[in-house]
Parts: sequence; structure tokens; C-alpha cells
Amino acid sequence: MTFILTLLATGLALLAEGKYILSIFQGKTKPSFSGWLIFTVSMSCVLVSAYALGARESLLLIATFTLLHAFVTILSLKYGIVRFSGIDVLLLISSAVGVLLWWQTSSPWYALILNVLIDTFGYIALIKKLYDNPETEDVAAWAMSIGAYGLNLFLI
Repeated sequence: MTFILTLLATGLALLAEGKYILSIFQGKTKPSFSGWLIFTVSMSCVLVSAYALGARESLLLIATFTLLHAFVTILSLKYGIVRFSGIDVLLLISSAVGVLLWWQTSSPWYALILNVLIDTFGYIALIKKLYDNPETEDVAAWAMSIGAYGLNLFLI
């Protein structure tokens, strides 16, 4: 059952991100560089710390999101909105703090928990962007992505 949920969540993530990337190339979506950078950094830390903790069930989905987030981050340099707010910098520094705590304590739990929170708070940048420029995002892609994250909750 876990394997089926993993495949469903990963498939939904691929569809969501594929739709989002297509929307970028069509000029309909203008991704926030800072937001996607936060997602990429925090998801990378979640991936490595989840692996260190032995959470094998959700690694396929986390790795898929990490790679796709990195790709969207790169695309956002050319097709997106590039600017940083104070909260963006704070979230990136917090991610580094999670890794430092892991290194100092030898416990990947710090990095995992802090970066899951950072990934969640990373949506603040997205919500602000949606409020300021609602026409610059693909709502359907985000809805599918949230569905994939929701399925992932059953894998924990």
C-alpha cells in the first residue's frame, strides 16, 4: 500500500510540476526565484535528513520534488521574478542553522524538522506573490502539488 501511495504522490508531483513548467514556457507563470530557491534548499535538506533517518517510503517523492524545484529555480532566473525580501533571507539562514545543528549534534532530526517548517513557511513568499500578482501563477498546478504533499502525509 505504501508503494502505491508513493507512486501516486510522485506521479501527481510530476504532473503538477510539468504543468507548472509548461506554464512558465508559455509565459503564463512567472516563478519567484527566492521562493523556489527556498523550496529547493529546504527540500534538499529534507531529502538528505530523511535518508539519514531511514525514511525510505517517501524518498522517491522528496527526490522528485527536489529535482523539479531545482529546475524551476533555474528557470526562474530567466522567466521569473528575481528579488529577495528579509523573510527570504531569514528562511535560507534558518535552513543552514538546521544543517549546523545536525552537524553539531549528529542528529538529522534537527535538519528534518527545521527544513519541513522552512518549506512550509516558504509558501509565505508565494502567498505574497500571489496576492501582489495573482496572474503570475498556475493555480491548477499548485492544487495538484498540494495533493501530492497531502498523499505524502500518509507515507510518514
